[in-house]
Amino acid sequence: TDAAPFIEKDRTFVPIRFIGEALNYKVDWNKDKKLVTIKNNDRQILMTIGDTNITVNNEKIKNDVAPLIRKDNLCASEICCRKYES
Repeated sequence: TDAAPFIEKDRTFVPIRFIGEALNYKVDWNKDKKLVTIKNNDRQILMTIGDTNITVNNEKIKNDVAPLIRKDNLCASEICCRKYES
């Protein structure tokens, strides 16, 4: 991917698709809803661009910063991306 991590609002943001696929997740983008779905056999993560709430396996979790779009790449804070971890 051409997307590089960047810092905004004192958080490091990383490209969602790159991180998700590197961890063997399927990443889907619904442009109309601005919804990112990241899933594997055990976990589903839902993030909406501009919304600090994320859903992990139907459990809502409040994040301190919302995912955003930067240079046509969907990006989330590294803290949010830790939700990928087992």
